[in-house]
Amino acid sequence: TLDFGDNAVNQTYTTAGGIGPIIRFDNASDANDSVVLSTTNAGFTGISMTAGFGDANTANFNYNGYNLTLYDGGLNLVSGIFNAPTTLTFSAPNFGGSPFTHTAATGIFNEGTNTIFSGYAIGVDFNTSETFNNVTIDMFLTIQRDFFITAGDTMVVTGTLNLTRGNTKSGTIDAKGDVIVGANNGTGGTTALILSGAGDQVYSLAGGPLTGVVRLNKDTG
Repeated sequence: TLDFGDNAVNQTYTTAGGIGPIIRFDNASDANDSVVLSTTNAGFTGISMTAGFGDANTANFNYNGYNLTLYDGGLNLVSGIFNAPTTLTFSAPNFGGSPFTHTAATGIFNEGTNTIFSGYAIGVDFNTSETFNNVTIDMFLTIQRDFFITAGDTMVVTGTLNLTRGNTKSGTIDAKGDVIVGANNGTGGTTALILSGAGDQVYSLAGGPLTGVVRLNKDTG
């Protein structure tokens, strides 16, 4: 884990590729520090934004048009504002864990255009619900790897939902846009899927199975 330890000066962490440590924002002065991406394939073990960072502060990431991958440490958002890049990938190559944790009433996650979840057996844990734009769930290796949404939580997807590979279990996905079920999607999914977009929505079974409960929650479209 790397802290911006000198609260008296502004500090910059520049990544030129490879996988960096867990970056921790734990003091209000860290809002004056910055993380700069200078190449493609940039990644960190994780990002931690603690209560000490302060809810009015924004983690200063300069993406320079590049995308970001977070590994086993994922994103642990307790306070402050995190603005995601165009594409944010959560890739958890080890078994277990929650790469996206935002259970506090504080903290703001501003989604980018695309969020990708990939790993062996991973989950997400929200403070009741979290909103994303386009979401892809593409688990590792086989169709039977599990992606968990904590029971009672809802993942709201305003764009396209791609269920590419794996079993999506527990919780609810509230899809406002189209849903594409890939040929390698698993057979053991239990997540409730709600179609609630204001306009027409397409539910496409591209060779994959229909699992879990699908519910229409709309008057038109």
